[in-house]
Amino acid sequence: MRILCDKCGGSGWIRDENGVLDVCNNCWGLGYVETTSENGLDAQLHVAMSRNSIISILAGMGIYYAIVFFLTRNLKLNFIYTFLLIFFGYYAGIIANGIYLHLHERHLRSEKHSRSS
Repeated sequence: MRILCDKCGGSGWIRDENGVLDVCNNCWGLGYVETTSENGLDAQLHVAMSRNSIISILAGMGIYYAIVFFLTRNLKLNFIYTFLLIFFGYYAGIIANGIYLHLHERHLRSEKHSRSS
């Protein structure tokens, strides 16, 4: 399984001590490294959680903007109200992500508790 290189952050390039760009010696310029089987499960869980976190943000924002669109379709709003409604869509995504992360942590805690019992 491939994961982003920790050293270069996925760019494939790092700066040496003189500030000159050089190829990352951890991933050799690819931007990712292959994981071994011992770290594979943790890496897969991390990738899945990151992907689902992004999906939860986009879903929260999408649902918020759909509701705003349908509720305000026939309303005449001034610029300030329209801006505020658009601006708060970002927070709707953050709230959806917070809910996802909370439920995910709860699920992990219950799995650990059931394994230790």
